Amino acid sequence: MLDDHLAVDLLLGSRLTPRRRAVRPDTCWGAYVLERDRDRIEPITAKVTVLATGGCGKVYLYTTNPDVATGDGMAMAYRAGAGSPISSSCSSIRPASTIPAPSRSC
Repeated sequence: MLDDHLAVDLLLGSRLTPRRRAVRPDTCWGAYVLERDRDRIEPITAKVTVLATGGCGKVYLYTTNPDVATGDGMAMAYRAGAGSPISSSCSSIRPASTIPAPSRSC
């Protein structure tokens, strides 16, 4: 875990230069990470990469989810070939928070 760092995209074997290309192009070697203090994107390699995405609730206009739940991690997984990361059995919608109450004047 790194403080003040944001994952930008996964470091995949298929995106490496030809002389560094992995034997299997779908191998994940880590992530490109934004180091916020220095405003630089650096590749960070890892034997195992885990995406804890935090959800995508902020795609809705009205939600109780935090502002950081933008779905970026799900988009990285999708671009890497993980298929559709959204399953109805793994996501939920709270209708009371997605539709504003009508304003009433008496």
